This record gives sequence, structure tokens and C-alpha cells, in this order.
Amino acid sequence: MSGQILAEVSRVWTEEIGLPESMTESEKQAFLQERTEEISAQIESSMGTAQGPLVARFKSEHGREPDFSTKLALIETARAQITAQVLQEMLYEQIPGALDPFPEETDNESAPESQSEESPADPQRWRKALVRSEPRKEIEELTDQLFPTRSTLYRVMAAYLMQTLSEDGRQIPTSSSDPLLPSFISQLEAAMVEDGQPLDGPGALVERK
Repeated sequence: MSGQILAEVSRVWTEEIGLPESMTESEKQAFLQERTEEISAQIESSMGTAQGPLVARFKSEHGREPDFSTKLALIETARAQITAQVLQEMLYEQIPGALDPFPEETDNESAPESQSEESPADPQRWRKALVRSEPRKEIEELTDQLFPTRSTLYRVMAAYLMQTLSEDGRQIPTSSSDPLLPSFISQLEAAMVEDGQPLDGPGALVERK
């Protein structure tokens, strides 16, 4: 995971934030490594009992305590969510203008227009913990039905993607035979792989009686 975080830190600082031209290559690498270590440390610090809310939700939905493998999956899900949140707070918010909808001493005509294009309609917001919407109950139930043997993390991310597509007025698959399902799975899994999230793991739903 730290290697993936380093790669993302390097990309954002190099391509979107910008490093001083006066920095030598070794200074740049040291700076990026230091930022990565800070982010990694914050992720570990934030973990704590982070799976607690997910365990409570599981108990509420299933009427029982999760077994050991499911708890591992819930921890995995909590780590993915915290990683996304920490990256948002400690990395993405460093991008110029990322959190400044009313910039001072700048071009008042062009800045608000570009911001309005990016913020509410970001099709990738389902991957960002601080800006995505929580899935509606019917969407959570649908993902459970479509992916009954997949991990908790897989179903959670599928629900976030479905919620975003629904908000954007796009169609979502509604059954295992829906022709939209293959492209949905492809989009979901490509993003999860890119974000370093495992596609398979413990935490599959048991068959409901």
C-alpha cells in the first residue's frame, strides 16, 4: 500500500501541485517520501476501531455478529475508506483551488465557472470518501443481490458507484442478466485495481433464509 501511496503522492505533487524548480532530484524524492510517510502514519493512526460502524451496520442488517473472515473484510473496507479520506485531506486538498470556491484576488469571471464544472458532476466522486453520497438502502440491497459471493469491500464500492451513476441520471444494472452489468463490473474493477483495492477476499454474504 505504501508504494501505491508514494506513486499517487508523486503524481499529484508533480503533475497537479507542482514542485519548486530549484529542487534537485534527490530533494524532490526526499520530499515526496516524507509526504508519503506522513500520510501513511495518519492512515494507521486513524484506523483504531474504524471498523466499528461497519460491524454495527452488519449486525443491524443481518441480526448477528460477523464471523472472523467477515470482520477481516470489514477492516479491509474501513482501511480503504480511511485511505481515501486521508488522501483527500492531506493530498488532494493541496491542489490549488481544490477547496476555494470563492477565491480572493483572482479572476472572478473564469474561476467560479471552472469550479462549477468540476465539483458536483465529478463522475469519479464515488471513489472519494469526502464527496460521495451514501448509497440508498435499495441500492445496497441491489448490490447484495447482484454480487452475493463477493467481498464486503467489493459490494460497498459497487454500491457507491451505483449511487453516483443514479445521481447522474445514468442507468444501472438491475439483474444478473442485465446487459449493463458487464460494463458496470469492468468500470468498478478497473477503478478498484487502480486504487489498490483487492477484488476478492473474505466477507461474502451467507445465503439468506
